[in-house]
Amino acid sequence: MAGMIRRMQRQDLVDLGADKRIRITKQGLEGGKDIARRHRLTEWLMVKLLGMDLHQAHRL
Repeated sequence: MAGMIRRMQRQDLVDLGADKRIRITKQGLEGGKDIARRHRLTEWLMVKLLGMDLHQAHRL
């Protein structure tokens, strides 16, 4: 876990404060929003266009 936090710090996705709290940066928030958006679009494609069940789409 600590290695992942350090990697995310190097990528400017999170800041680790002096109080050891992890805070998401603006860049991290935007990246997270982008990932969530792509996930929802992929989900929509699989369910609406390919006719998959939502649970089936999530298993893939």
